[in-house]
Amino acid sequence: MNALQQAEIIEKYLKDSLSQEERQAFEAQMAENPDLSQAMAQQAHLLKIFQQQARRQQWLAQMEAVHQQLEQENLLKPYRPKPWAMFWQQHRQTIRIVAVVSFLVMSFTWVLWQSIGLFGGYSAKQVAYQELRREEPSNQKNTKKDASATKSAKAETKDEAQQTTQPKKEQLPAFVVGKPRATAFVINPQGYWLTTYHAIRDAKQLVLANPASQKRFKVVIAYANEEEDVALLQVQDSSFVPFEPIPYAFRTQTAALGEAVYTLAYPQQAIVYGEGALSAQVGFEGSPQSYQISIPVNPGNSGSPLIDAQGNVLGMIQAKDQQLDGVAFALKSSQIREILAQMPQQKNLPQLLLPQVSLMYWLARTQQVKIWEKWVWMVEIEK
Repeated sequence: MNALQQAEIIEKYLKDSLSQEERQAFEAQMAENPDLSQAMAQQAHLLKIFQQQARRQQWLAQMEAVHQQLEQENLLKPYRPKPWAMFWQQHRQTIRIVAVVSFLVMSFTWVLWQSIGLFGGYSAKQVAYQELRREEPSNQKNTKKDASATKSAKAETKDEAQQTTQPKKEQLPAFVVGKPRATAFVINPQGYWLTTYHAIRDAKQLVLANPASQKRFKVVIAYANEEEDVALLQVQDSSFVPFEPIPYAFRTQTAALGEAVYTLAYPQQAIVYGEGALSAQVGFEGSPQSYQISIPVNPGNSGSPLIDAQGNVLGMIQAKDQQLDGVAFALKSSQIREILAQMPQQKNLPQLLLPQVSLMYWLARTQQVKIWEKWVWMVEIEK
């Protein structure tokens, strides 16, 4: 069935207007097709939002009727504006003009800074592109080797004293927060994550961990695009159970200059929140496939989602400017869509259905972050 037919039968299912045979057949299709089940859950949530909005409008209409009745009965006290309100009424046109002029001056100054280096001699040619993979310091590596050697010696001594014939089972240990090297986020509930290629290109083994859900899974590289710096990770773990429907969507339209954005990542063992704004609609060296954003990022942020005010995926963090603080670059969500659409033609992989409806549209930022924590994972790499 096409998208229109699918939407119609889902609507009938939610309104309970299907016959018993049609309902059983549709439920059987959802059991066999996780993408259809996800689409039904998203449409059900969207219908719930519309119903809540309708109830809110009805309540506002009732309040307006009460207000009019009180006015007719002269039960409302006359409104006396405060001095600051009177000042605003008298001078609001002048204040608006001053605000517009100030905005234009600031915008013109920013353009000069970007183009000719007004503050500190900065120019586009001096931009230094830095990948955001988190590397382990050399002294920590030596300490780790010494500790491993000590543990190995103790293990050998223990084995000599207590020889066992039980076979070893290959499974991940109980959840322990490891040392993240990068970040990844879920793009399909059947066990697919997205991250940057440079962060995992030399990995022998990959493990994804999520402290919010206390889960760890072994994954493999299902697809890699070195030129676009994109990698698709696929779960390969017998303990994996498909996720619930993804509550965010991949945004299709281009973001506006100055739009508020934020990100969640693992530059350390705990998830870190960062916020800022979209400072340019092009990325490094004017790349139309990327955004420039004003968010402080650090090694480990690589592969983290760039999120808009409605909780949608706007892009994926890839790198930062070495010479300027707070300047980062993110691959656009439209480019990610294009890469994943071409992927099945290059690899023997299924067509991944990306989430199309955001279930966080009406939520406050703190509520969005709480939900997003379960979908952003740290990448642990073994070379």
